[in-house]
Amino acid sequence: MKTSGDNDMKSSSIESLIEELEEYHDIIQIWDELNTFTSTMGLYRAEKATYDRSFFNMFFNGEKEKRRQTCRKSRVLKNPKLNIACGGQPGTAILAMTEDPSVPVTQDGLFSRFLVAAPEARAPRSSDFKKLNQNIPGLKHLLFTVHMLHVDDARNYYYSDDAKNVVKSKFDIYTDIINGVSRHDTFLASLYGKAQIMIDRLAAILHVCALAGTALGNVQVMGIDESVRQISYDEFSNDVRTAITDAVKYLAQDDGAFIIQKETAESAIALMDYFIAQEKALCGYSTVADLEGITEFVLGSHREVQQNERINSEKHGLTDAMSTILMTLGADVSLHALVTRRKYPSATYSSAFNELEKAGLGNVSAKGYLIALC
Repeated sequence: MKTSGDNDMKSSSIESLIEELEEYHDIIQIWDELNTFTSTMGLYRAEKATYDRSFFNMFFNGEKEKRRQTCRKSRVLKNPKLNIACGGQPGTAILAMTEDPSVPVTQDGLFSRFLVAAPEARAPRSSDFKKLNQNIPGLKHLLFTVHMLHVDDARNYYYSDDAKNVVKSKFDIYTDIINGVSRHDTFLASLYGKAQIMIDRLAAILHVCALAGTALGNVQVMGIDESVRQISYDEFSNDVRTAITDAVKYLAQDDGAFIIQKETAESAIALMDYFIAQEKALCGYSTVADLEGITEFVLGSHREVQQNERINSEKHGLTDAMSTILMTLGADVSLHALVTRRKYPSATYSSAFNELEKAGLGNVSAKGYLIALC
């Protein structure tokens, strides 16, 4: 597993990232700012942003092979696995996740594929800084162990029957929400649609990390004096890597080690609900999780939008009707003649007459079908 720090890798654009993916099929790419990631799309040509975003969407979908053609070279990516982690300000995340109907590129569901967490900000005090415990493994040991668990070939993980039932139940809940909101809110429909997939991935991540932790707990490093010791935080020698490899091989002999249990599935579901709530809150949605509450919120928002559109339409129609009356030749303007044009109903033109009269631009009088504006 290769991170952006290895071999001076600096993926300042999607082209450089894809160049790395062509050589290394599993990459963790870390950006310290979310806007750095978003700026990689269409970096050199703005019209290519949609094309670039489609590649990140493809990485999520797990295609076995993907080609990218540029004017200089054609690249073939085999089984690409890309994990992206970004830090950033909530405002940047909101802009990135928000769908803008006037900008079709924002409606591709790219950021529905991300897990978003925005905990309450809290600056640390000096007493919060603690000295690292040197007697425990570090992140590099964990990642190396995960890598060794899958170094030979893709490994299959399975749910236990109890875990499968829990996941199926949550899948159906998400499906009901999608069916309830899809006509009125594509953002929520996309969010819950991706969540159905994410639960499986979260469960797998939790289970793999637990397996790696078990393997690391069993690691024993033989010293020069033939004494046995545990891994220390900074140590990553050949002896340590060999000891981790041996521990993984021993663990892999148990087929039951690769079965995801109910407790892990429930933890994955709880995490997914948390991430959904975070993303909904950032985008101005209610964080209610039940179908009735979500449907009520969406339909209420939809009715509010429709009402605002109706009010704006009525205001525009009234203004347009007043302009039509003022531009009509002659001292008298016939309501009947205006209505026969069928652009607006008689009530709109009547309101326009009254508004013009209030403005001192004429007097309205009734003469059969004729309303005279003098």
